[in-house]
Amino acid sequence: MGIDRTLVRGVTRDLEGVLLSGLGVSGPEGYKRCKMLLSEPEEMAEQRKELEKRQKRLLSAKEELIEVFA
Repeated sequence: MGIDRTLVRGVTRDLEGVLLSGLGVSGPEGYKRCKMLLSEPEEMAEQRKELEKRQKRLLSAKEELIEVFA
C-alpha cells in the first residue's frame, strides 16, 4: 500500500503544471491555443450540419406520415 500511495502522490504532484505546460496553454499564446484545441474541425462541423438537415427532413416526413395515417 505504501508504494501505491507514493506513486499516486508522485503522479499528482505538479500534475496541473505539467498538463498546462504540455498543452501549451499557459504562455502568451495560451488563449489562442485553448481556442484552437476547443474548436470543432471544419469537416466535422460540415458533417454535423448535413446530419442536422437530414434529421430535420426525416422529422418532417414523420410528421407528414402521422397526419396521413392518423
